[in-house]
Amino acid sequence: SPVLVAGGAGGLGGNRATATALGPDHNLYVGFIKNGNVLRVANPNGSSPTVQTIGKTSDGRGVSAFAFVGNDLYLAQKRGVTEIANAAGCAPNCLTLATGIIDTAPAALASDGANVLYVADTPASNSTILRYTISTGCQDTYATLGTLPNGSTVAFQFATALALDAPGNLFIGDDPTNGRQVLAGHVWQIAAGSSPEVPCGSGGGGVTPPPGPALTSGTLYTSGITSPGGVVWMGTHLWVSDHAFGFCRLDPNASVPGTFLANQDTCNLAAVSPGQPSFDSANNVVYVPDNSSKSQGVWRLSFNPTTETVGSPVLVAGGAGGLGGNRATATALGPDHNLYVGFIKNGNVLRVANPGGSSPTVQTIGKTSDGRGVSAFALVGNDLYLAQRAAVTEIANAVGCASSCPTSATGITATAPTAITSDGSGTLYVADSPGAVSTILRYTVGTQTQEVYATTGSLPNGSTVAFQFATALALDAPGNLFIGDDPSDGTQVFKGHVWKAAKP
Repeated sequence: SPVLVAGGAGGLGGNRATATALGPDHNLYVGFIKNGNVLRVANPNGSSPTVQTIGKTSDGRGVSAFAFVGNDLYLAQKRGVTEIANAAGCAPNCLTLATGIIDTAPAALASDGANVLYVADTPASNSTILRYTISTGCQDTYATLGTLPNGSTVAFQFATALALDAPGNLFIGDDPTNGRQVLAGHVWQIAAGSSPEVPCGSGGGGVTPPPGPALTSGTLYTSGITSPGGVVWMGTHLWVSDHAFGFCRLDPNASVPGTFLANQDTCNLAAVSPGQPSFDSANNVVYVPDNSSKSQGVWRLSFNPTTETVGSPVLVAGGAGGLGGNRATATALGPDHNLYVGFIKNGNVLRVANPGGSSPTVQTIGKTSDGRGVSAFALVGNDLYLAQRAAVTEIANAVGCASSCPTSATGITATAPTAITSDGSGTLYVADSPGAVSTILRYTVGTQTQEVYATTGSLPNGSTVAFQFATALALDAPGNLFIGDDPSDGTQVFKGHVWKAAKP
């Protein structure tokens, strides 16, 4: 006796509905492939259901699955699991926030409704089933293999369905052909009470919650920016590398006291997509790398300390010596007054001698440890630290070494560092972003100790949100840390923030 809910009206039809969850309020929540809308259908089983858009995915793109835990709705988005807290009770424009779940490409969700969430994470063909306990923040690698009748085991592949029955058995639907062939898929059953393949706290994919509370938290400093590639303090203002606006000064926001906005009259567009900038206060110039697909290299901008504006762009070394075409994104100004540059397209680390002069020279001094690109640099004394794809590494005495300088591991425990900065003497700050959620770490070089520095920021209305896709870090002179993030991961304009974390 099929009945089309609400007659397909209210946005239900035409947008490829794919995710549903029945809430504790007995309303139906619906998500789509074609857009990021989250719809609530009141009285879905009645003769006159009503449809309301209550919110959106954090990136504006579609979802693959929903799951309720209590009144909170969890969303399997393209790049991570997010949450609409109290979805069963919130009004329209409900906030979609990051979660503590570490995953890459969630394709299915299921929950026990009370405290445990299961996630099918499918970054490639093989799928990992994660188990996340909300009350403790503990994440297990629950299962990766299914057993066939002959006793052999195979990896789950392209898992797209999860469900629990009343006793707690978990059912996993997958299809090794990813839908290219009919009748090739399976459903697997994992018995209730089964031990996880990698328990929480054991390493190798069993994720332990961060030890203890964060040392400090952030307050909103700036909103309405896009995918910040870097932040830097110059004069009396913070400047931001904004993917949409360019390299811009942040000025007070009269509408929301205590916050700031990008002053578009100050923005410089020499770098199409500006990355991590470096300020030379002695010579009043700032170096801004361009990480766009048509990057010419690194731009040198003159800084006027009276008007606190920038201008007179000069392409450093004319983009020669490997600076152009490789999407420069990381810069650091050394105590030797040379500029160190890293890239998205390759792992080369370049030193530009006399970068503010008329005849700079460019030399490749080393490479990342994996040969791939970097996201940011930081110097502690003469040592250069690199935020690579899966680790923070170090070129010891980068300032003094010749070519082919070795890149070595550090004591920093980070899974996916996306930004790094330092106080220049002995302390490093790292944004670790293995999924949507970013954790800011503080590492003391002398003692080789690491702490969770900050994980959340507060909005003017008093609500607290997790940092999401943090890509920029900088310190001011008193030691306050500025954190740039963008919950949409750059897929939408003007969704990013800068947070100020006061020195504890």
